[in-house]
Amino acid sequence: MTDTIKRIPADCAETPLERHVRRWINTAAKEREDGAAGVYKDLQHGGCQSGLVGHLIWYKDTVRFYRRHMREIDGMLQERVSDTGESIGCLFGDNWDSEDPLARDDFNQNCLAWFGFEEAARIVYGRAEQEAAERQETRTPKPETCVCVVRSLPDYGVMEFLPKAHHPGCPAYRSR
Repeated sequence: MTDTIKRIPADCAETPLERHVRRWINTAAKEREDGAAGVYKDLQHGGCQSGLVGHLIWYKDTVRFYRRHMREIDGMLQERVSDTGESIGCLFGDNWDSEDPLARDDFNQNCLAWFGFEEAARIVYGRAEQEAAERQETRTPKPETCVCVVRSLPDYGVMEFLPKAHHPGCPAYRSR
């Protein structure tokens, strides 16, 4: 698809976490020529860890964010672990404190806050892409083939359909 997603529509965010992330992306997109597509690309490249998401830099903020969206983030994590078959430690590598498997300390809650934000961004941006692709598909004209206009190739006993070749009695011809 060639269209750049400038804003993520409201119907692409279904949960409180997704709505939060959608608002952040759309706010950041206002200042960019490449819109939401550019914001999402930057988030994919550097993640929350890069400092791109200004309200998720300090532990006090990431811990509060995680606790506010804990059920949703934990559900996303459970789904990811189930889908991949990997342990949480394998998913996060050195960013996970294996001595705190229940994420009771700030370090792992910070990791989960970033994971939740990035995962919600992936989900809402994916829905926006799907919606844009569907809109593009409905706008793209389909090539017409007039079944009433055929050219006979008597030497071969074959009839050939002629795309966009219409005779005066054909409805497509009249609409020209």
